[in-house]
Amino acid sequence: MKKSLILILLALMAISGKASAQKAPDFQIYALRIGAMAYKTPVAMWSQDPASKDSVSGVFSFWLLKGSNGEKYLVDAGFRNGLKEAAELSVSYIIRPDSALLQLGIRPEEITDIIITHPHWDHINGVTFFPRAKVWIQQKDYHYFANDAWQSKDSSHSGFTREDVQALQQLTTSNRLAFIDGDNKTILPGITVFTGARHTYESQYVRIGSGKDAVIIASDNIWIYNSLEKNLPAPTYGTFDQAGQVAAIKRMKTMVADPRFILPGHDGAMYDRFEKISENTIRIK
Repeated sequence: MKKSLILILLALMAISGKASAQKAPDFQIYALRIGAMAYKTPVAMWSQDPASKDSVSGVFSFWLLKGSNGEKYLVDAGFRNGLKEAAELSVSYIIRPDSALLQLGIRPEEITDIIITHPHWDHINGVTFFPRAKVWIQQKDYHYFANDAWQSKDSSHSGFTREDVQALQQLTTSNRLAFIDGDNKTILPGITVFTGARHTYESQYVRIGSGKDAVIIASDNIWIYNSLEKNLPAPTYGTFDQAGQVAAIKRMKTMVADPRFILPGHDGAMYDRFEKISENTIRIK
C-alpha cells in the first residue's frame, strides 16, 4: 500500500513538472521597419473609406517575439533589397531583416520559427536569411500560392513571386516547412493563429499571449489604423472577402484588452505609438 502511494505521488509530481515546463512564455514584442514608401498615399488606397481626405505613410515591417524562456520567433520575414516589386511601389529600402536583428544582438541562426501571415513578397522573401528557422504557413494559403494562383491569366498571383514559391518548396526537403490547417490553432506555446480576413486566399493573423496581456499582429489582414478604428475592409484588391475581413477586425477586438495592441501591417503611425528603441525599431510590450 505504501509503495502504491509513493508511485502515485511520483506520477503526480511528474505531471505537475510537465505542466510547469509547458507553461507559455511571456514575450517581448518588437516591430522592425525595413522599408518605407517614398511618399504619402491616400487612405482610400488602403481602406474602403472614399470620403477620407487623409493620407498614410506606408511602411514595411516584420515582428520579433522574444520569449522569457529564450524563444526567438519572427512574424513574417521581410524582403531583400533590389526586388522589382518594391521599386514599382517606390519603396525606399532601409535595412535587411537579419541586419536589423543584429542591431538588437540577435544572430539570424538564433531564430527558430517564422510565422508567415501570408505569402506576399514583402512578408516572405526574407525567409532565406534565417537558415535554421521552421516556417509556418496556412496549408490552403500555401497551396494557392504555389499552385492555383499561377493557373489563371488574371492577376490572382499579384504579390507572389516565383522565387518565393521555389524558396518555400526547397524548405520542404529539409523538413523546415510546417503547415497549419485552419482557424484558432495554437502552434507554439503562447502563439495562436486565426483565419477569416482573407487578405490572401487563407491569410492568418497572430495572437501572442491571452487575456489582458494579448497582442495581435494583424499584418495585412488590417493594412492601416483607419480600417481598424472604423471597422472597414481594404478595397476589393486587398482581400478576397470584404465582409470576412470586417468580421475578423471585430473578432480581433474581442481578443485584446485594448485595441491599441492590434498591429496593422503597413501604417507608419505604429512607429509613433510605442516605445522607440531606435529610429526603425519599437517595442510593443
